[in-house]
Amino acid sequence: MTESRPLVAAEHMVDVFDRASTMNFTTIVAVRGPLDDDALDAALRAVERRHPLLRARIARKGGLRFVMGEGEKIALRVLDATKEEVNGYAEATLAHRVWPDAGPRAELVHLRHALGHSTLLFTMHHVVGDGSSGVIVVRDILRALAGTLPDGVVPSPGQNAF
Repeated sequence: MTESRPLVAAEHMVDVFDRASTMNFTTIVAVRGPLDDDALDAALRAVERRHPLLRARIARKGGLRFVMGEGEKIALRVLDATKEEVNGYAEATLAHRVWPDAGPRAELVHLRHALGHSTLLFTMHHVVGDGSSGVIVVRDILRALAGTLPDGVVPSPGQNAF
């Protein structure tokens, strides 16, 4: 789970969802206080259950569609970084990448700065959410960490609803 290498954009391949370049959304949260990586991973798994679109895989046969609950787990990457490096890491999350059809089309990066100081970067591809969705998901991660995540699934109307 812990990595020391920086975030790197994928090779330049274009997905039919993007037409030109990837559109990612990243929510950035500064956290003060202890943040245990195992607890953060458990909170992320609880949020995946609450927001099934985050764990969807994409089926392309017979037209594009989401297959809920069949995607890979959202990656949690833990890196040691200074507060001054946060903007560089955040910028890297917005760079072009090819998201796998097996899912997920989201990731969480925990940047550890010092004891009791860290930053969370939650990034998702535009087909599973937008900036507002990222704020909601991060709010739910923090609620799960605090033990106050509401029960129930938040259904997605899907891309065709809009």
